[in-house]
Amino acid sequence: MRPVTVALLTAVIAVSGSPAAQAETTAQVIATIPVGATPFGIAVTPDGSRVYVSNSTGGSVSVIDTSSESVISTITSDVGTTPVGITIDASGTYAYVANYGAGTVTRITVSSGATTSIDVDGAVGGVCLNLLNIALTPDSATLYAACQAQSRVVSAPVGGGAGNTLMSVAVTYPTDVALSSDGSTLVSSLSGTNEAYIADGSGSSFVTVTAGPYAVAVSPTSGLAYLAGQTSGAVSVLDTAARATVGSTIAVGGALSDIAITPDGANALVTVLDQDIVKIIHLSTGLVTHTVAVGDGPQSLTVTADGRYAYTANRYDNTVSVIALPETPASGDRVPTAPLQQFARAETENCELQPAALIDFPGLSGQVDRAWGQSWAQWPNGGAGGFVCTRQPYYTSNGAWSVR
Repeated sequence: MRPVTVALLTAVIAVSGSPAAQAETTAQVIATIPVGATPFGIAVTPDGSRVYVSNSTGGSVSVIDTSSESVISTITSDVGTTPVGITIDASGTYAYVANYGAGTVTRITVSSGATTSIDVDGAVGGVCLNLLNIALTPDSATLYAACQAQSRVVSAPVGGGAGNTLMSVAVTYPTDVALSSDGSTLVSSLSGTNEAYIADGSGSSFVTVTAGPYAVAVSPTSGLAYLAGQTSGAVSVLDTAARATVGSTIAVGGALSDIAITPDGANALVTVLDQDIVKIIHLSTGLVTHTVAVGDGPQSLTVTADGRYAYTANRYDNTVSVIALPETPASGDRVPTAPLQQFARAETENCELQPAALIDFPGLSGQVDRAWGQSWAQWPNGGAGGFVCTRQPYYTSNGAWSVR
């Protein structure tokens, strides 16, 4: 590269640090919120304004206002002595809490805090006393429950009465249930048999997965199911249509207690109960990209609908950790995640000969002229004008830099 004038150097926009830092991919805890005794389940409303936390030995549900990052109310009515799994309907109207040992689900009206008890155990003939985790169909008409001690997966009508088909399937030690985004496919983790149970309109199957599958989540974009193994410390990927696992398990390590998929389907978040951390997995590569230290004993987690924040229920120190998540563009989006780069060049040079002050982003060096675009501008050479090389890198959901 030939020497350039001071005027040209002032036009160079330097970028320092690693690509991950430039893409603003740091995940970190930004707040810790005290809640009730032994928090177990956690869910966030679709608008991100409220987080509901079930306090499993406190006999209560804490309601967190996310703007103030504080508990604004504590609900004790109808939640029994051991509230556990929790979910919120798609409209954000109701929160549903499973009451372990009572065979009921508490429906909480978000706007008022009023409660109603739904008798799931009675609806299915007395085979679901110990509900651990629950899932709700998109139309909010039916609840599915993992009845841990009774070794059953059941469904029950939210409103009760006719027109609803109830399901009661004998399985072994189910701990979690999840539905596809359209509600057509059910997946349950059966930690007692190292299997997953899959049911849809075409029937049902048992598929062998990672040892001790404790939690399950279904991708909202791909429909693949991800099962977190509490004894294996690994995540299995399950093609629910083919009724088979896909590829190798994803090694995470530790006792995995919950898993959630980001709304864009790009990443999975996994709580590691015995290490007090959350790990973020880039799903297209299967690589752990971030490890975030949270409270003591993260039991479960939830992700906001905009993918910006996650919340963990930390059962051993009675807190909730608030995690600011990395910003990763959805697949196909061209969202700039690094500063615009520009430099002026001498007339006899080309754009590939970039100044050393400009980082050469991984993957761009193999493109023609390192993906620089060339144009004429008036500002170089003291206003006399000259050629300028410009590019706007962005970080894709596939974990690569691009400008295309």
